Amino acid sequence: HIREDRFIIPATSHAAMEPHVALASFDRSGNLDIWMSHMGYEVKRYWLAKTLEIPLTKVRVFKSYVGGAFGGKVNLFSHEFLVAYLSKKTGRPVKIALSREEVFAATTTSHRMIIDLKIGVKKNGTIMAQDMSIINDPGAYRGSSPVAMFLAHNFCNSIFHIPNLKHQGVGVYTNKSVCMAKRGHGAPQARFAIDGLLEMVAEDLGLDPIEMMLRNTRKTGDTLPNGDTMESYGLADCLREAARVSEWKKKRGKPGDRGVGVGVASMFSG
Repeated sequence: HIREDRFIIPATSHAAMEPHVALASFDRSGNLDIWMSHMGYEVKRYWLAKTLEIPLTKVRVFKSYVGGAFGGKVNLFSHEFLVAYLSKKTGRPVKIALSREEVFAATTTSHRMIIDLKIGVKKNGTIMAQDMSIINDPGAYRGSSPVAMFLAHNFCNSIFHIPNLKHQGVGVYTNKSVCMAKRGHGAPQARFAIDGLLEMVAEDLGLDPIEMMLRNTRKTGDTLPNGDTMESYGLADCLREAARVSEWKKKRGKPGDRGVGVGVASMFSG
């Protein structure tokens, strides 16, 4: 049985509890101290030194409390450069706090993707082949587009045993906001497409989706397409336990309170 479909995944914001804020202060010796809620000391130090044209040794980055980051506070943002630049020009401390709307417009989002996916299975649900083609919309700059397209493939290899794989991706510049890392960095988009299509395949064949997933799980010791060895693998046990505690057999296909049903998906993230 062969089934194919297109999946369109929009960008989403990291939406940390706190908006982005930066406070910078230059001293009389030309040393920069800057405070941010962040997750990328050396990345921010490097780009601050480079853009301000000062030695790296003169930049100190301090981390304030982080209510959320999820990959969205690694890179240097425009407001972080601006507080440092203005402090250097004025000789005074400078702080910029973004509004929530400014966070959406002036920082980064997850990657927008259009995924064309084809999966071939035996009648018993054993997956024999998968062909995935990704169009990535990284925005007006490349961002981390190559990484996202790579991880959309590589992070999926450890989930199921699929003997025949084809994966290709292309990034296309647009006039939208730039995309960077967010919680799996391309893998959630790919899993949404793969698990969504597998659900459709299971319905076509009259199979239980969890039973179909269990038929295709890997095992400890498997060799992945890149040559890595699976030193541990607990997905099968996890699926069985999730089915038990969620009362999967009882609730599957029956809308619960407020029309909310149950579903299953899997993911690996390094």
